[in-house]
Amino acid sequence: MHSKYTDANYTLKFGRQKVARAFLILGVLCIAIGIFGTSADFIRGHEKYIVYFAFALGVFLTGYGLHHTFNAGTPIAVLSPSGIALDIEWVKNFLIPWHEVKAVEKIDVRVPTKGWYKTYKDVTAVVVSKRFYDRVVHIDNAILRGPGWDHNFIDSGDTVQIALSHAVLPASAVEIFAAVDTRWKAFRDKTKPMKAAKP
Repeated sequence: MHSKYTDANYTLKFGRQKVARAFLILGVLCIAIGIFGTSADFIRGHEKYIVYFAFALGVFLTGYGLHHTFNAGTPIAVLSPSGIALDIEWVKNFLIPWHEVKAVEKIDVRVPTKGWYKTYKDVTAVVVSKRFYDRVVHIDNAILRGPGWDHNFIDSGDTVQIALSHAVLPASAVEIFAAVDTRWKAFRDKTKPMKAAKP
């Protein structure tokens, strides 16, 4: 394991490489379907509109994937002595100070995928209070939250688990857990705001 994961003072940035690669593959697949569909004789009438949509979607996804492949842009997550900065692209970015983290856990995340479920094991999750989640993280608009929100922000009543998945971040499950756990233990008592002195 590289020392950058276990060096608490090192600011660690997780980019969008894995996400870009997934979008690129999906985009090329959609373009291929679109090209095949427009040349196939058995696809007629309204079915052609589905093919055109697949092609247009493929162009968009491929463009997105290429853009993030060659342009780093804003990282998805940044681990620093201040806390965990998360960027939800086009929607919101926020900081979770280390003292707001109640625990660092390994969890299994079950995600629906095309009619079946895929389970990601040993996903690193930071536990924050529901009050902090509602104040800093939550987005009221269901469309902006998107379909995967509940798999990344898991409401447990008084607390919420925020998943930092190795399926998305460009590091292994072991590396992500080590990076988060090391920094939390080092800084959880140092990011608390100082109480004002009584006059």
